[in-house]
Amino acid sequence: MLPALLPKHEIGRKQPAVEFFREGRTTVRNIFTGEPVITAVTLVVLGANLLSCSPSARPTLSSTMPPTSNPGDTLIIGATSTGNTPYPSETPTATSTVIPATAASPVRVYRNLVYALPLQEGVFERKLDIYTPKKVGDWPVVLFMHGGIGSKENLVGISQELAEQGMIVFTINWPPGGLKAAYQDNGRKARETYEVLACAVQFAKSAAPGYGGDPSEIVVVGFSMGADYGSWFTLAGEELEKEWDIFSDSHGGPPPQVKCVGKKISGAADAFVGIGGIYTYANNLREKHFELWKLFSPFAQIGKNTGVPLRFLHGKRDDFGPDLPAELNDLLVSAGYDTDLVIFDGGHEVPIELTAELVSELVGD
Repeated sequence: MLPALLPKHEIGRKQPAVEFFREGRTTVRNIFTGEPVITAVTLVVLGANLLSCSPSARPTLSSTMPPTSNPGDTLIIGATSTGNTPYPSETPTATSTVIPATAASPVRVYRNLVYALPLQEGVFERKLDIYTPKKVGDWPVVLFMHGGIGSKENLVGISQELAEQGMIVFTINWPPGGLKAAYQDNGRKARETYEVLACAVQFAKSAAPGYGGDPSEIVVVGFSMGADYGSWFTLAGEELEKEWDIFSDSHGGPPPQVKCVGKKISGAADAFVGIGGIYTYANNLREKHFELWKLFSPFAQIGKNTGVPLRFLHGKRDDFGPDLPAELNDLLVSAGYDTDLVIFDGGHEVPIELTAELVSELVGD
């Protein structure tokens, strides 16, 4: 149920930056420590980034696993790939550790599933974790992107809370890198990031039904730099894959960097929500390397993928001020996108309950 902030029909309307507040209290967790921060609240915005995905090698409860008193109450927590070889095989194997679930944590977790494999030296395989409610259901699906100095391990508490509130959460490790690294070697790192995110979308899209998720609308949530790169990826859509090929042919590289696990299907996002992003990260690149800026900046993607809804959340006390997402949001409004910027009473953090409520609203639950 949505918080009583404004009429339901106003959620998702096209508008420039606005603020909505209500009295009350909600739990906000520090993104790095996982500790709850109580704040007089709040937010309104939601988001979604639909990433399509390919079939994955996911661990399953089988006769090879240790017996338990109640096999239905188990957590799979240790899937690993074929090892640390530079170029692992296309179909990774998996080993699993099983621990019992508890009433206090009614979530199954599948850890370290490989979703992208390296094609070039200096590129690594990428893994994700999946958090699922114990109850069977047609759950909405979230794909969660960590920030620039984090990893999927920083998002364990948040991912579990979202799953407890009734959604399938794919929490990914992805290669953020800085701006300098992104445009070195003709943008090799930027191309890798785009391809890794497309692989994550394909994986989530294909795997979601097997975990009780609805693949028709996958919500991608990005925090901090995850919001920056998630907005770029979502706006660019599938056109960017061809644009990278054209750029590579004319500039002598970079070639494709990763191979997705499973068959190739659409890797475009359906919707997006960014929390605590800057979005202007590539602005200086416009003068230094205009062609790479066109491939790498979310501002350069405006006009593409115009049917995708975008939502931007920003804490009122975030050190990265709200003027940063406002610039992108206002340009998107002018271009006719379904987009909103919502300022909530907080800092550089993720408001859990409200994020979950808004994700559910976005997918129509």
